Amino acid sequence: MSGTLTYGVPQRIAEVKAADDGWEVAGYASTWDRDLGNDVVHPGAFKATLDAGGRVRFLFAHDASQVLGRPLELREDERGLFGRFRISKTRLGQDVHTLLTDGSLDSFSIGFIPRDFDHDEKANVRHLKAVELLEVSVVSLPMQPRATVTSVKGTLPEDTEHAPPPPEPRLAGSLVEAQKVRLRLKALRRIYAPEWKP
Repeated sequence: MSGTLTYGVPQRIAEVKAADDGWEVAGYASTWDRDLGNDVVHPGAFKATLDAGGRVRFLFAHDASQVLGRPLELREDERGLFGRFRISKTRLGQDVHTLLTDGSLDSFSIGFIPRDFDHDEKANVRHLKAVELLEVSVVSLPMQPRATVTSVKGTLPEDTEHAPPPPEPRLAGSLVEAQKVRLRLKALRRIYAPEWKP
């Protein structure tokens, strides 16, 4: 019905851990809850993409030029779309992994094209019944309060007192822009949803 690229509300990452040839990160990329953009993704919405085995990209901040790695697992369950992803050992991957393990980055978001949906005018809710999933991104704007970080795992030096400092992240510009977006969202919430509490 629509060919417009849409981005989902960020969901908190559940786990980050080390692997032999990179790092892994897991959690819910989307849930069945009503989000702050008044979208409800329904169970089965991702079925066509998952059944077709289409290439879903794993990116940083929805930027197609910043590929983080690849999906290892994508599946629907009773809560939403669960994903497990490999972060490649590139400079970008190392920077993002550092930001994930220290909590500076903590969320997933999806990029998709709605294929079948209804709009409830009275409730102002869009019910997404089928979407074409294009990518899952690590992002810095946690707007969905229902998903939380449960654990972070990684390899750290035994002697942390004398360990070299982590490399300086090269994502400062993106994070500054993300903070500006976060402040604008807070302002909009105060105007349009003053009763909403995280």
